[in-house]
Amino acid sequence: MLFLLTPPHAILWSDLPERTIHIAREHGGDLGRLDWRDTEEPHDPATVVQVALRHGEACSRGIVFPASPLIAVEEPGKLASLLEKSQESERALAPHDEVMEALMPGWIEHGRKLSADVDESVRRTIAREQEEADAFMAAPVREDVRAAWLQMGGLVL
Repeated sequence: MLFLLTPPHAILWSDLPERTIHIAREHGGDLGRLDWRDTEEPHDPATVVQVALRHGEACSRGIVFPASPLIAVEEPGKLASLLEKSQESERALAPHDEVMEALMPGWIEHGRKLSADVDESVRRTIAREQEEADAFMAAPVREDVRAAWLQMGGLVL
């Protein structure tokens, strides 16, 4: 999958493979001429710009970049948000645990242990995902892409 960032910071997508960028880079061609659709999923504009400047290729309409770096950079935040929502749900259901404890002694302790194990597993996953995200963001900004982006009226957020 590919994304197209257009000035000032709209994002479109195409289901073409990521290697399409490499083919266009090697053989020429304007990736802006491909068929692009509006994204349905929200993305942070500043993050999109930073990923595109590092991993993209300038075209007539903006910057085309592979989806995988953006997905990797966004993943730790999404997982952290899901963990927080899960913990909020557990707190909201806590009053019902007393009823279950009366029916099945040990319910509360088992639930606490299970929750702690799941939380720890998710935290380890977030840490691994953050390492991958950091690696993508450690790539240098491509100055040719940045210059083309600014010339098109794009914003560097």
